[in-house]
Parts: sequence; C-alpha cells; structure tokens
Amino acid sequence: GLLLAPGRDFAGEIEVVDIGFSEEICEEQSDDIHWLSRREYLDLLPPRPGTTHKYRSGTACLLAGSRAFGGAAHLAGMGALRSGAGLVTVAVPGCLEIATRVLLPEVLTRVLPETDAGTVAPLADAALEELVAGQRALAVGPGMGDDPATDAWLTGWLADFDLPLVLDADGLGAFARTGTEPTFGTDQVVLTPHPGELARLVGKTSEEIEADKLDLVPELAARWNVVLMLKGSPSVIGAPDGRLFINASGDDALARGGSGDVLTGLVGGLLAQGMTALDAALLGAYLHGLAGTRAAEGTSTRGVLVREVAAALGPVFEALEKEASTIAHLRERIWPVEGGSE
Repeated sequence: GLLLAPGRDFAGEIEVVDIGFSEEICEEQSDDIHWLSRREYLDLLPPRPGTTHKYRSGTACLLAGSRAFGGAAHLAGMGALRSGAGLVTVAVPGCLEIATRVLLPEVLTRVLPETDAGTVAPLADAALEELVAGQRALAVGPGMGDDPATDAWLTGWLADFDLPLVLDADGLGAFARTGTEPTFGTDQVVLTPHPGELARLVGKTSEEIEADKLDLVPELAARWNVVLMLKGSPSVIGAPDGRLFINASGDDALARGGSGDVLTGLVGGLLAQGMTALDAALLGAYLHGLAGTRAAEGTSTRGVLVREVAAALGPVFEALEKEASTIAHLRERIWPVEGGSE
C-alpha cells in the first residue's frame, strides 16, 4: 500500500527501521517481493579506481534509431554516456549520421545500411562481428522502427547473441510483430518494456498487465530467463529465480516520451562496466528515477526535458558516490579489513 498506486502518492518519505525482529524471523515471514534500502543501492555502485581508463571502464554499443525516430537513438546515447562507460558506440542508419555526430560528439558513430523507410537494414554476419568486436554490452531497440525484414533479422541474430544485452522499444516489438518467443544466447539480458509493449509480447491488454504485474513479471522473467523491468509508477523488476523488486525512486517527471530511451542507454552502460543483468537493472532504474526528481528541482515535474534527466545523472552519481565513500570510511574505522588502516 505504501509502494504501489494509489497509496504511493500519499506515503511521503518511507524509511525502514529495525523494531527488534531477528533476521531469521524476517526471512521466514517474507515472500519474494523486495524493496531495497538506500544502503543496498550504494553497494551496487560499480567500482571505479582512479587508475581506470576508457577501455577498462566499459565499452557499450547502441543499435538504435531510424529516420522517423532519430531522437530515441540520441537520448539513449546520452544515457550511456552518463552511465560511466568509458567508450560508447552508437550505430545508426545512414540518415542519422550527421545528426549523431553533431548531437553526440563524445560517441563513436557507426553508420549502418538502411532500408527505403530509413530503418536499419539487416546486416551480414561479417558486419555484425565487426560492429560488436571489443564491446562488453549491447543496447538495442530505441527508435528502430518496425520494418518486417529488420524484425526477422534482429530476432534471429539475438537468439545466438552472447554478450550482455538490454532490449527496449522496437527491439521488443520485433519479437511481438514476428510472433517469436524472446530467446537469447546469453543469460545476462534486461528487457525494459512499458505495459503496452509487454501486453503485445504476451497477447494481453495493458490493463491486464497492470492488474497482474506482481505475479506476471517474475513469471515471465523465469520463462524467458531474463531480467524483466516493467516500467511504470513504480517500475517493477523480475529476476529469473522468481524474485520481484519494486523500484524505490522516481516520479511523474519521467512521464514523457524519451525517458525510457535514456534508461536503456544507462542500463547498457552499467552492463558494460561488468554489472550483472539484475544489478544493472536495479541500479539503473533507481538512478533514472532519482535523475528525474533531480531534474525537476527548482522547476516542476511538468516542465522537465528528457535531456535534462540524462544530465541529472551526473549529480545523482556524485551524491551516491560521496555517501558510499563516507560509509566505507566509517566501516574501515570500525571494522578494519586485513591490511587496512587502523
């Protein structure tokens, strides 16, 4: 009642406090629905030593965009750049080359062949191998459109693809449009549908998805062997082992087109830094929600631009890193690790 609508809008600030029950009793009486504390999110932050370099910080490739939806590729690129990944490649159809080079000068732009409709055309095996060579993670889907030839090629390729992957938007739609069960060549996969996209995948309505999401999301995550993040207020994240997590951040600042594209890039960048699919989804959703709230500070949730959500990821990371550093310092003073300071 505190975490889901409609009670969520009236709950205020929620804090979990210890009232004396033992961990054994809590574990025995708890089900598989989880709500992480701030401390648990801090523990998920990927390490970033001062001696790191761009390749060690993670290489991520985004396959996104079309003539009709070029902005989605650029917003996903912004999310990946703000994730901490050291090198981001954005692969787009030729019609988006100039815009991508101008709007995202920090990324490597890869120009792909395009269909007559301005979508990414099916790629030959050699071109695919060259595209993903040296990459640690792949993000696919934002703004790719719905060309039937591309859909058939994409679903077949991903069935054998073995790098960590986040799939969103038209990447998910390809499975729905071809009537193909989501299948991947790796168990490190994050799917990030909104209710409409998930409804099309499983032949239900959005209303049915919303009504049954606490049971359906972990069931589908187990069935497809993926981490399934159903975006919403709040987002819920299902793990292949049946656990369900309710995201602890976010508000209506994210209720606008393009915010999910930033999330896709962000999760892809976290995967590139070596995070597991589940940890990347949990931390990505949390950071994304905090960034929306941060972007609205001093203005209104009504007037936030999605690019401002991406920009707010930097201050959000800073706040978490300072807090994590303080906790680590105090922990070391109280319980010094072997070889550590006194």
